[in-house]
Amino acid sequence: MELSFENILSHINTIYVLRTKEGLISTRGDNRDLGPDQGCLRLKGQMLYIPESDLMLYVCSPSVLNLDDLYRRGLYLSDIPLHDATRDLVLLSEKFEAEYNLTTNLEILTDKLQHTYRELESERQKTDKLLYSVLPISIANELRHKRAVPPRRYEVVTLLFSGIVGFSDYCSRHTDIAGASKIVKMLNDLYTACDVLTDEIKNPHVYKVETVGDKYMAVSGLPDPCEYHSRCIANLALDMMDKAESVIVDGERVMCLDILGQETTSKLSIWKTYFKVKNTYIRVRKAYFRAGVIYLSDILASDDVRWALQGTRKTRRPKRPPWVRTVTREAGGKWKL
Repeated sequence: MELSFENILSHINTIYVLRTKEGLISTRGDNRDLGPDQGCLRLKGQMLYIPESDLMLYVCSPSVLNLDDLYRRGLYLSDIPLHDATRDLVLLSEKFEAEYNLTTNLEILTDKLQHTYRELESERQKTDKLLYSVLPISIANELRHKRAVPPRRYEVVTLLFSGIVGFSDYCSRHTDIAGASKIVKMLNDLYTACDVLTDEIKNPHVYKVETVGDKYMAVSGLPDPCEYHSRCIANLALDMMDKAESVIVDGERVMCLDILGQETTSKLSIWKTYFKVKNTYIRVRKAYFRAGVIYLSDILASDDVRWALQGTRKTRRPKRPPWVRTVTREAGGKWKL
């Protein structure tokens, strides 16, 4: 439609939007959000015919989106007439934008909170895994629920203490970086295999206490009492011997284990018990030593283990102390003492 007086008069009720030419109005601030009309002022309004003077009066208001748009074009809210609907639209736009920003920030905070919760849950699972890996399940459950664990007395338990035969000589032959890695891999493979034997789900009556260097310590009869703790430790000792023979590092078979099984009353703390058993272990090795043999310092007279004496044989080895016995496995799975 051609912009002429007659056409405007014939479309007097039409809403007209006018735009100033480029460069006539200077803008302030960042113009990147103004779109294609940057540097221009858009006016929206209605044409009124004045018959007395035969003229057209254009009653209009700035067409803006929000207060920032007004400010960039050098206008203020007071420039808009009080009863103009544009004022209400600008204020509603500001309110909507504030609510939208609040909702967006809330969604961002919710996402961060969920991410933090997932990280916290992951760290909690790691903490629980570490807790259950170093403590028995019954004790770890109490500590996890922040309940006190009272001290308990156990009359008799059976301890296992093992070491690798010739480990010091083996380490002295592997003093370089490659040798150190070989030693670490050997210990990791060997005691990972032993940890499978002491898994609390597969073997609930045996608890791994500690590994220090090549020494491996386990106990049966605590924290959950077990009537057959001697047999559990005997089974574990023989299974560890089998596992040691199956571990091969760089084509070399792992040396035999020497294992001490000792029954004791748990009056001492774990570290005092550890050093007590270690001293007994050292005494056994000095008094009577054979590679690949399980030594028993004491035997509980119970019905869970049937012991049979081996025939005596002459040997040039030093006579073992009376409180030391050895145990081996027969073909039928029975034990010999």
